[in-house]
Amino acid sequence: MGHLSVIMILVILVPHTAHARQPGSAEASHMHTILERTFLRVDVLALDICLDSAAAARIRALLRDRSPEQAADSIAAAAIGAHETLARIRMLRGVSLDQFIDGVLGEQRKAVGAGLIADSTHRAVREGLPQWFSFLRDRGLHKGDEIVYALRGDTLRTTYVAESGEILLRDRVVGRARRNSVVATYFAPGSDFRDGLMESLEDRSERTVLPASCRPPPS
Repeated sequence: MGHLSVIMILVILVPHTAHARQPGSAEASHMHTILERTFLRVDVLALDICLDSAAAARIRALLRDRSPEQAADSIAAAAIGAHETLARIRMLRGVSLDQFIDGVLGEQRKAVGAGLIADSTHRAVREGLPQWFSFLRDRGLHKGDEIVYALRGDTLRTTYVAESGEILLRDRVVGRARRNSVVATYFAPGSDFRDGLMESLEDRSERTVLPASCRPPPS
């Protein structure tokens, strides 16, 4: 595993102008985790996931008599199958493009091993990453950068916002396999995201307003 294997974030982008959407209900389930390098305990990024109200209702039902840990596989299935999702990444430290690519491929292999992502999808990502993210070759990923994924139906819209607020990338791809691969990677068994996301569900308080992290990216 690469030393920044937690960064399975920017996957499967195909150039096409679009803008992200926000899940349509204030009752959407919100999950959050902060990932760190285990050895040095350095925070790398924060991840927020906001699901539509139907997926949130399924998750609430799963948690009526089980803990998030006990229901983890079913919660993962509900999240992957959600019609509408918004995922926001905020970088908490800078990394190079090569570190990022190593992290993407290492983390995605866990989802392939769990049967949540097809090997053909993984191969497409592996072959396309250097070209898709060539705009980061010299710049790298900076602390404060945000990556926002808006998933609706079979469509994935991705926005990369620099720490300055400048939009560096706005992409769109249509296809269920590629769309699902984003959320599937977060929730795959062994993923560096999964345990933290499940722990965030321990707070059973009813949400009436989506947190700021669920807001759509700037237009």
